[in-house]
Amino acid sequence: LLSKTTTTTTTTKRVTKVEIMGAGDSKPTSASSSEQQQQQILLQQQKQKQNRPIDVAEAMRVGDKSKDAGGLHPRGHGAMGKQPLNSSNALNSGNETALSSTRDPKSPKMMGSGQKSPRPIAGTSSLVVQNGRKEKEIDFPALTLRQVVKFAVPALGAVLCDPVMTLVDTACVGRISATYLAALGPNTSIFGFVAMIFQFLTIATTGMVSRNMDAKDAKGLAMVISDALTIAIVMGVLAAFGMIVFAVPLLDLMQTQPHVMQPAVTYLRTRAFTMPCFLITLVGTATCLGQRDSQSPMKIFAFAGGLNLVLDLYLVIGPPKMGIAGAAIATAISQTFGALIFLRKLSRNHNLMFRMPTRARSKPFITAGGVLSVRSVCIMLFYSYAAALASTINVVTIAAHQVVAGIVFVAQVFS
Repeated sequence: LLSKTTTTTTTTKRVTKVEIMGAGDSKPTSASSSEQQQQQILLQQQKQKQNRPIDVAEAMRVGDKSKDAGGLHPRGHGAMGKQPLNSSNALNSGNETALSSTRDPKSPKMMGSGQKSPRPIAGTSSLVVQNGRKEKEIDFPALTLRQVVKFAVPALGAVLCDPVMTLVDTACVGRISATYLAALGPNTSIFGFVAMIFQFLTIATTGMVSRNMDAKDAKGLAMVISDALTIAIVMGVLAAFGMIVFAVPLLDLMQTQPHVMQPAVTYLRTRAFTMPCFLITLVGTATCLGQRDSQSPMKIFAFAGGLNLVLDLYLVIGPPKMGIAGAAIATAISQTFGALIFLRKLSRNHNLMFRMPTRARSKPFITAGGVLSVRSVCIMLFYSYAAALASTINVVTIAAHQVVAGIVFVAQVFS
């Protein structure tokens, strides 16, 4: 009995010891699970930071600093240095890896939760953009200097054509009479001012065409071009009507002298008839540029400019001796041919539907280039004021101002 009691006591002590050991082991187990939860929370925060937009300039700046400091947190929260590896450093390291993927085209793209990394495209850069609540990656090719020059030089030539045509008119008219040249001065300011007002058509059409091209939406692209052309024709007709009816008040506003008024009115009314054609050429140029085609506008404007030069030489200096009226006719004919060529090109490539756009479809055209249009109008107000001051002196001063203004209009394109 004593032996059995001793055995029972020993067994009880062993069981008690085992229970005490189990109770002691439960504490490290609880601490370990708590640490695992903290690590999971940090990993979730890491994934959220990887998916949010990253400032490219900040990324490049932090990447350069990480070379010297042993690695920095992408948001600039201290150096990693030689700190011991823990969950916080693991988070910094993971963010740094995501950051380097936006800088290095050979590294995988940033991945969201549960996404696989697609194969990178050689020669491209990755950028995360945020549109409302949606985030997406855009791959854009790295442009070379040759590609930029190939697109920019023809586009510059297209922009130069209209100021060069005005300069040709000035040169031809100046060989006939200083009075005609003085009459050309206020008209140049008026037409330049009107052109600046309608720059919103070029800005809005280029952006909207480019977006539809990227989306490969042929129907939306045709609708945008049709709306732009319809607005251009309607506004061109209204502008032409206003310039023809109010020609004398407009020239009076420019301080045009009485003996210069008659040739000035002739030039203004003759050229105003083709205002719809002028706005059509603006829309045609914007459409081609939005489609990454800068060659077509340059060719069309080169043809129109050459035609204007030939007609100026014939009508102004040649046998007809039409003076300033001949210069206006030459410019009007060249703009009409340019508009017809643009219409033919656009109608062949797109299913155009000429109808009045709704208010919702018209709003982007009106609001797109507001700031830039205001800037351009302010610049032309300055030029118009200078021309009006010159008109108050004498004919020779007005003629000299017109020559200088023609050169400045060409030169400012390069600025």
